[in-house]
Amino acid sequence: MPRQTQQQIDDEIIDVAAALFARHGLKETSVQRIADAVGYSKSGLLRRYPSKEALQDEVVARCLAEVRGIAGAVAGFAPGPSRDREALVRLAALAVRHPGFVALILSGVSHSDADADGGAATRAATRAAGSIAAGAAQGAAMPPAAQETARSGTGREDTGSGASLGLIADALADAFAVTPETGFARRARVTGALGALAVVCVAMRGRLPHDAARHLVDVAYDALGHARTEGESAAPPMSRQDVPTQERRKP
Repeated sequence: MPRQTQQQIDDEIIDVAAALFARHGLKETSVQRIADAVGYSKSGLLRRYPSKEALQDEVVARCLAEVRGIAGAVAGFAPGPSRDREALVRLAALAVRHPGFVALILSGVSHSDADADGGAATRAATRAAGSIAAGAAQGAAMPPAAQETARSGTGREDTGSGASLGLIADALADAFAVTPETGFARRARVTGALGALAVVCVAMRGRLPHDAARHLVDVAYDALGHARTEGESAAPPMSRQDVPTQERRKP
């Protein structure tokens, strides 16, 4: 197997850390836990990232940039099936490349403050979907802390990264044109679609076929309630380049 480049090593660390942050929370994930998951010593990891805060800031910044990129790419589409399809194609490609990112994105949106615009319920439900996705890789149930946060809808992190997770929530809502006026049915479908995509991708990490992104798009697109002709895929043809050549370690 070819030796990993420095960029590939950094990408692996960031993605594994994202999955651990999604499952255990920013506060409860230690540097040692991340180091163990990626197969490095704690001192070796700290040579790359001088503190846990520096690592989590980098993780959240990359996730935010990815989601904002997706929202920007679909901004020119009117709300509806075409916009949803474009957003899902991009999100599925991200999920295949960085399953930990998607787990963190979906669990992290709930860290934004509960508000009066009706978004709190969707964020609480999305938190649950993200927590399940992060635990699915190890067949684990949602951690007790995540269960409590999902029930309360008021989970917060006392860090700058926690505030940035709220920005991820806003960007994800923009991508799917979810506004304060959006009804429950649409919110439920968007939450279910994104949760399904993340659960499948994280649970099957390391065992994804070359056309995984296409299947992920179809699963999520169907969950949104959009009609498809039998046998027709909602996604464009995918190449083998959509699947990482380096199999990442499971967090």
